[in-house]
Amino acid sequence: MKNKLSIIRWIKMVLFLSAGVLCLIGILSDKLWMVLLAPPLLIFVFIQKDHEGYGVKTRSAEHAAELDKNRVVVCITYIVYALITGVVTLFISKKYPESPYVYFPWVVSIGLLITAGFLFDRYSLFGWIKRIKNLERASKRKFYLNLALVGGITIVALMLRLPDLETIPPMLHGDEGEFGVEALRALGIGEPLRPFAAGWAGLSTFYPYLLAGMMKIFGTNLVGLRILSVLSGTACVPLIYLIGKKYWGDLAGITAAWLMAVSHFNIHYSRLTVNNIESTFFMVAIFLLILIPAKDSAAGKEQSDNSKENGNTAPPRKSATLFILIGILGGLAQYMYVGSRFIVVFMAVPLLVLLLQRRINFVDIGLIAISALLVYSPMLFYFLQSPESLLGRASYVSIFNPLTVTHNYGEGVTWANNAGKILLGQFSRNLNMFVRTGDNSSFYIPDTPAFDGFTAFMFWMGLGVVLARIKRLPELALFTWFGLGLILAGVITNDPPNGTRLLVMTPSVYVIAGVFLQECWNKLKTFYQSIPNLTYPLSRLVMPCYCVMLGVTLLINFDYYFNDYVNANISVLAISMAREIKKDSVINHTYIMGDGYIYSGHGTILFVNECNQSVDIKSLSEIAPLTDDGKGISIYAVGSHMDELRQNLGNLPKGVLEEFSSSNGNIQFIELNIPAMDKE
Repeated sequence: MKNKLSIIRWIKMVLFLSAGVLCLIGILSDKLWMVLLAPPLLIFVFIQKDHEGYGVKTRSAEHAAELDKNRVVVCITYIVYALITGVVTLFISKKYPESPYVYFPWVVSIGLLITAGFLFDRYSLFGWIKRIKNLERASKRKFYLNLALVGGITIVALMLRLPDLETIPPMLHGDEGEFGVEALRALGIGEPLRPFAAGWAGLSTFYPYLLAGMMKIFGTNLVGLRILSVLSGTACVPLIYLIGKKYWGDLAGITAAWLMAVSHFNIHYSRLTVNNIESTFFMVAIFLLILIPAKDSAAGKEQSDNSKENGNTAPPRKSATLFILIGILGGLAQYMYVGSRFIVVFMAVPLLVLLLQRRINFVDIGLIAISALLVYSPMLFYFLQSPESLLGRASYVSIFNPLTVTHNYGEGVTWANNAGKILLGQFSRNLNMFVRTGDNSSFYIPDTPAFDGFTAFMFWMGLGVVLARIKRLPELALFTWFGLGLILAGVITNDPPNGTRLLVMTPSVYVIAGVFLQECWNKLKTFYQSIPNLTYPLSRLVMPCYCVMLGVTLLINFDYYFNDYVNANISVLAISMAREIKKDSVINHTYIMGDGYIYSGHGTILFVNECNQSVDIKSLSEIAPLTDDGKGISIYAVGSHMDELRQNLGNLPKGVLEEFSSSNGNIQFIELNIPAMDKE
């Protein structure tokens, strides 16, 4: 009877909260059907019925029950506060859509969620210090050694990503410029930017606001624009180490962290202002956390067995903070690149396995779902009002789009008559990225393999190791990460292999390579120990080879990126022209003569000039004559228009003509500066 009454109370509490949320959201969004659902739910909550058999507890039993109940009540209370604060966020977002202050209640709601987890778990922020102090001497020495190793690798990663952000990469991609323009808008330069909305290319405006925060610190320049990517890419390295160490061993963690730290592919995207690297960070963090229940299952089983011997049949309590953090990270990831939606699909696989194995329950799933939905609710609220923005970008790049099929495989190729050819082509092109080809996107150059030979070899070998142990959840999750990422971010999209889309699954490559080395080491150590009369430490024999391999991978990737790539014939037209326009726009009226009216609105040119727009022209006749306003004229010509400008110099006021060439000596654009009219 007591258990039945307890279940009824919980049901009523859930119904009450659901009614309140439905009612508030319905009012805020003018959804009548939501409002009408609230009263029936409240009928079930408040209906009266006489109950018999309430027992009287002893004082000790009552006290013991109160301890658990207090934690639960406090946790639920803070979650309710987080939901209320989330509703306030939605209210402000609706009434004041362009106000950046909407981020305040949103951040508070996330903080309340984390606080709820901390209070339920009785988590101490500095408890880890005590645990380290209590370690045995050998364990403590090993801990500090690993800390020094991962710290050193992280510093190497930072030093490969941070220097010369103004000049490396040499170009400023148009997409970077577009994000920069939105960041300037967030800073109050140009048109206002709505905090929770779909902005440029249908991507969330939350990312430009993060960029704006960086620019506040580092300035409205390329350093301020790119520093967030640097920090995100670097932060992945220690997380990758923890994944490898926690689920496979020290060698797996060190190898994976090093390969990611020195990878020219990862270095490049850690120096670009595209939110793909942020999505990668969230993916890595979620993978680390989501398998903790599986890793700790052995310890939990032992704890449970001991409890049963003592007459306590309750299962060991899991961390509420863990599941709340997984939900928060999953929700935050959705504010980044569109490919972050793949993360949700990935999460479903290990969670389902853990649920079937009874290592987690539906309460844990509920904590993840509530946390994720609360974090992402402002964007969901926006998509309810603008549903066309939700799938616009994804449908554009989908291989199921007939235009995409034609673009990739030529006229006459359709899914109806060439499905096998299309699928085979998509798989082969994407898989080749992990063998010999490079990035086919416009962000990088495709003539160099995305992964060095050592990494590619260890990855493919490691893939066999993973498949051999696929019944273990860590291996299953790792293969799911790679396999689903390959399909969802590569196979079903156009222009494969596209580095920006596949970036979110590339950390699995480094981990799989680390798993391979770890397994080889384990087998080698077992064999070595079976040989009689051998006492010399195996590690001293193997370590030189291992260090040489790590050094070679560094040299290969460093030489390619900072020598071959930087000195390659990369188009720097946009950034070079933008810098010249910035210098001239203060004293001159600026015109850009090209094929079409596209140059003045180019993201790169707009960002560098802080949203001060030039004028696009197709012919010199569109140029306004000089006036006595104190400004001259600057004319920039590209392509065939360069000859046109040279041929018409005699018809223009006397000025200075200057040519600008790329690294291979080809002229990219010319500039004519006509001085201001003399005032009499």
